[in-house]
Amino acid sequence: MVKDLSVILPIYNEVHGVERAVRSAVHQCEVLYIADNASTDGSSEICQRLAKEFPNIVYTRHERNMGGDYNGAFLLAQVKTPYFICFGGHDYISPGYAAKLKSMLEETPDAVLAGGRCLGAFMDNKSPIVRPRPNPDFLASNDPFVRVNHVASGHCNGEFEGFIQYGVRKTDVYKECCKKRLPQVGGDLVLLMRQALTGKMLVTNDVALYFEQYRLFSRKDSFNRPYQPQG
Repeated sequence: MVKDLSVILPIYNEVHGVERAVRSAVHQCEVLYIADNASTDGSSEICQRLAKEFPNIVYTRHERNMGGDYNGAFLLAQVKTPYFICFGGHDYISPGYAAKLKSMLEETPDAVLAGGRCLGAFMDNKSPIVRPRPNPDFLASNDPFVRVNHVASGHCNGEFEGFIQYGVRKTDVYKECCKKRLPQVGGDLVLLMRQALTGKMLVTNDVALYFEQYRLFSRKDSFNRPYQPQG
């Protein structure tokens, strides 16, 4: 168990991966919060069973699908620890992920976010996809302009999404960065830039987050794909 750290897991119809996701994280945190957006595929039953098995799981099921933004904000409001991690029910983290990244933040007081490697596979092709790596010297620069410019240039988001967003974050910094309104499109990138303005971002190859995806969206694809409301 990693003290002073929570994991938040927003899910919707993640029956194929949610148990793996939970088991990868439940021993790496004080509390694991799961918010289920009214899943209809059996995910709820899996989470309820796991919540009985592990006393540090707090499971909530919404009566209807409230949308991803609401679910994320709901989970963030539950976090009381100084550090937290957020990832999806189709992802999982390597052993020692939380402890390694938290220790990096503790050793660098002016850092606000620490991330490991991000490895994934297409759903129909299990060969690993290795995301391009941003420059750790730029992310950990003492100059806020250098950090923000590196994020804004697309080295941590878009085609590289998932690299550092799913690392260990300082809770108070992240909540402060979320107070101002975010754009509907590109909000993750803006949020990363706000964090980069606040402090350094750290990178290590020692631990990894693993993810699954149906296809790798380019930034153009992401901006042009049709809006599909949930619920």
